[in-house]
Amino acid sequence: MGWEADTLMGALLLLLALRNFTGAANRNVCCLLQQWRRGGGTTLGERLFDFGEAAGAANVVKLIANFLLGVNLEAIAEGLALGERSGIDRSRIIDMARQTLFDCVAFNTYGPMIAHKAYAPARFPVPLGYKDMQLVSSAAERAHVPMPLLNVVHNRLMTCIAHGWVEQDWSSLDRAVLQDAGLDGSA
Repeated sequence: MGWEADTLMGALLLLLALRNFTGAANRNVCCLLQQWRRGGGTTLGERLFDFGEAAGAANVVKLIANFLLGVNLEAIAEGLALGERSGIDRSRIIDMARQTLFDCVAFNTYGPMIAHKAYAPARFPVPLGYKDMQLVSSAAERAHVPMPLLNVVHNRLMTCIAHGWVEQDWSSLDRAVLQDAGLDGSA
């Protein structure tokens, strides 16, 4: 899924979140959903999930999805740094992971980008990932939910911004992982 589909998904989730404010908005959202379903409903994936009438629920779900993706990017980057430090080819590790345990967007899309250290063009630029992690942090604080993994991803993205890697994809958090592993010459 490219940034166009990501943007469309965000717009649809926003519409779902707004649908309870007015009857007209609710009718418009319901009409849009019916059109999407009649068209096969595959633009955004195989299924559509309705998170109810609560204002903001769909926005929280979008943030949760980006949080989960960010945590996966961190895990991929850390695992590949260990592999590289151990003399194992990063590409071979990600190929094994993609073909066995992790046949999913995080590994199939971002895994090769991280393995090959190809952080451009940006599918999701660092500042957008950073912004979403800040929003997740605010939501977690309001809900009184500790999220220690969020802090790791947030700090990695802050490091990317501090280094000026703002035009790169958020998978460039791999560069910060490599620096921490003493492999910064390889990034």
